[in-house]
Amino acid sequence: MDFMSSLYPPLSERRPFPAPYAATTFFLTLVPFLSSDRRLASLVILPVLLLLCAWAPFYTFGSPSDNYYSSGPFLAMPLWYFDFVIFTPVTGPDAPVFVGSGSAGAGSGNARPQSWTDVKSTLQRLRWAFRLMIPSHRGIGWNWQVKGVPPDPNARLPKWTYVRTHLQRVVLTYLRSVAMLVILGFGSTIQGEWHTSQAWVPAILNAVIGWSGAIWVWDRLNCFYSLAAAFVVYHQVMRRMVQQPAVRIAHILRLRKGSVGSRYTQLYASFAISCLFHQFEMFNVTRKDMGEFAFFMSQPVAITAEDIVQWAWRKWQGQNQSKARVRFGKAVGYIWVFLWFSYSLPIYIKGLRDADIIRDALLEAWPSAAIFVYIGPYSWPIVAPLDLDKTYESIAISDAKEFHEDEYDDWAYYVSKEKQLSAWDLYYVLLVENSEQNENIWYRVGLGKIFKEAFNNSCGPDRKKQWKELILG
Repeated sequence: MDFMSSLYPPLSERRPFPAPYAATTFFLTLVPFLSSDRRLASLVILPVLLLLCAWAPFYTFGSPSDNYYSSGPFLAMPLWYFDFVIFTPVTGPDAPVFVGSGSAGAGSGNARPQSWTDVKSTLQRLRWAFRLMIPSHRGIGWNWQVKGVPPDPNARLPKWTYVRTHLQRVVLTYLRSVAMLVILGFGSTIQGEWHTSQAWVPAILNAVIGWSGAIWVWDRLNCFYSLAAAFVVYHQVMRRMVQQPAVRIAHILRLRKGSVGSRYTQLYASFAISCLFHQFEMFNVTRKDMGEFAFFMSQPVAITAEDIVQWAWRKWQGQNQSKARVRFGKAVGYIWVFLWFSYSLPIYIKGLRDADIIRDALLEAWPSAAIFVYIGPYSWPIVAPLDLDKTYESIAISDAKEFHEDEYDDWAYYVSKEKQLSAWDLYYVLLVENSEQNENIWYRVGLGKIFKEAFNNSCGPDRKKQWKELILG
């Protein structure tokens, strides 16, 4: 990713996103549908669209979270454009057809499907194209709707009962997402403070960080659904965008549909596209990979390993297995999935955390940072008049994520990164003085934060860091 970074300005030199930039880019994807010669218009628009999307990393939306989530459409729009404008036929059985409630005659009992050739006026075509080209969605109301879209169990409720039911779910989901941020902060804090040689401790803490962060992501994007449905919807939203290019790659390679080669080509290509999508989002925040490649490209490897084990199990057990062995196989499968994601999710979630993307929409960083107040040792500042003629010692007690604005609102580049990219580069430190009556007793005179590099440098060649047991008076 270093080569790509060299093509764009440093993060600190980006300009704010022009207000109409995203809307203009999206409108260009609709223009071919308004032209009588759609194919010619699509080829004329394509280089302009690609240039605008490639130019997006020159700008910033503001916060790391905004840069991450708001930059995704600039990769999704070209993928969607290639899919529906370049490769999908205008007519025929594979052409997109709107069959939802907004089609002609809806509400009268005479609704009929609408393809592009069925809509005649400019306004109708614009409305039809707008529904189709919003990236990326599940195709609800279209003839290409993705499989397995969960039904709405409340669809037949009266209007205001429906609204009230969904508002309750939104509130509960939001509270759960805040709780997940608190748990994420708890796991991160304990992991920074608890140094042990026992491997199971960091493994459990990694699992806590990974699962809490993943649930927060699913809740953030799908607040109208239960957790299980949110997981399904989260992946369905991207299915068409990553699956169709993979299908076309298998077709270009002339792999027979349904063959092993076609299956695994599509599997690895789909995850590669998903990896590219998430790397593009992170590129707009940090200009580097934060674990996306390792996480997303390890998933098809794990699926391949699962397939091999399942194939060997069927060969060994045969097709007619007892109910006990079927239950055993399912139990092993569930355990494997839980253990695998407990291992792999932290790779992705820690990258989001360290890039300062995991923030609550209303409370910002408070839910994950507040855990320092409640469980961090000596969390409240202890300030005492200092005798400058005395020698004090500093004790690093835990990792600190960042300086809050009321602590230090400037930036001196003590570490070679931008302020918004600096995360966990600090220590919480206690300032202590030795008792004059008993050399084994120390008194706290202050609490602060210091750059880890500064702490290490302050030790100097003659005063190395060391572990020391002491009694705080």
